[in-house]
Amino acid sequence: MVKVFKKEWSDRYYSYPKWRVLYQALAQYPNQEETLKLFDKTIVAHNKFRRKTLSKYLWIAATKYPNEKFEVYKSKINLDKDDFFLQEELAID
Repeated sequence: MVKVFKKEWSDRYYSYPKWRVLYQALAQYPNQEETLKLFDKTIVAHNKFRRKTLSKYLWIAATKYPNEKFEVYKSKINLDKDDFFLQEELAID
């Protein structure tokens, strides 16, 4: 997963379904130091569009796979929780 994340991070264009699955896969390993580093990278991304877009997927993953370590990320992400997109994503298993 880490290799895929790093490859996708360097790409200019996004595969949104891939990012959704990638964050959720990483969230299943909350005790892996690399998972937390990649989540940190998302939160502090310099590119505003990247940070905002990928933070949604991070928030969804942290919500679907709750862990106290993820609460710090969720608190740093400003989302409209009434957003239709978020509601639909959270409904997907």
